[in-house]
Amino acid sequence: MAVLDGPEVVLKAEAAQALSMVLHELATNAAKYGALSRSEGRVSVCWPRALNGPEPSPLVIEWLETGGPAVQPPSNPGYGRSVITELVPYELGGTARLLFSPEGVQCGIELPPSPRTNARCYSNGRKCWWPSRRAWC
Repeated sequence: MAVLDGPEVVLKAEAAQALSMVLHELATNAAKYGALSRSEGRVSVCWPRALNGPEPSPLVIEWLETGGPAVQPPSNPGYGRSVITELVPYELGGTARLLFSPEGVQCGIELPPSPRTNARCYSNGRKCWWPSRRAWC
């Protein structure tokens, strides 16, 4: 099962294409090896709207897998890992962190509000709930 939660986001086409490649790689790996490879597995994707004052805030996307098989860090960084960790900084000027914890893969992506991404969030008044963290995003 997948849970997606966050406000409406507007991105430039180029930024949307790069971000979709990263999310596609994460989803493919979750289906093959991770949480989505089991019926009880779950992927939560949350992009809360950060309220940091009058300045535009970065778009932060959190990917969290739970309920899948125990995760082992890959012995060799492959193409998929480079797509996730290198495409975001190179194409979008952001950061991507990838964590292979035994409970599930976690990925955090941060895109700056810049002309390159045109990342803008629109609040829908909701927050998302992370069950494993027992906290709101």
